[in-house]
Amino acid sequence: MVGRLTVYHATSLLHSDKKTWDQAQGMCQDMGGYLATLDSWDEIYWLKGYRSSHPSLRPERMHIGGRKIDGVWYWVHKLAKTPITGFDWAEGEPREDTNSGVCINLAGDTGYWEKIPKSWFKFDDLWYSYTLSYICEHDLIVA
Repeated sequence: MVGRLTVYHATSLLHSDKKTWDQAQGMCQDMGGYLATLDSWDEIYWLKGYRSSHPSLRPERMHIGGRKIDGVWYWVHKLAKTPITGFDWAEGEPREDTNSGVCINLAGDTGYWEKIPKSWFKFDDLWYSYTLSYICEHDLIVA
């Protein structure tokens, strides 16, 4: 684990070990959560700001809970899936032309994205078989 964040209704755990999308989702579920669902612009911008101010989190692409199923992008969490209504795609994304088998990750600021700063920490699509760091989300229980 690289860091823990609490924002709005959830706590997010950033993991540095590399997993495929399915493996990462399984690890998150084993810990009582799911891959992060950035389902509000506030969450998207907050996480981008957090990553940009922490050098150890900047370079990595990171799996989050978005996945394309039968041509539609969904947040996949717990035992349900919710259509994604707000996207923060990096420049030129999404570029996969298939209906399934791709997932959303958050771009980093090195490698392919190094020369495109306006795309740093935005949504990127990759095959779910790529091994990346990942962000788990756990709902907060308010008593």
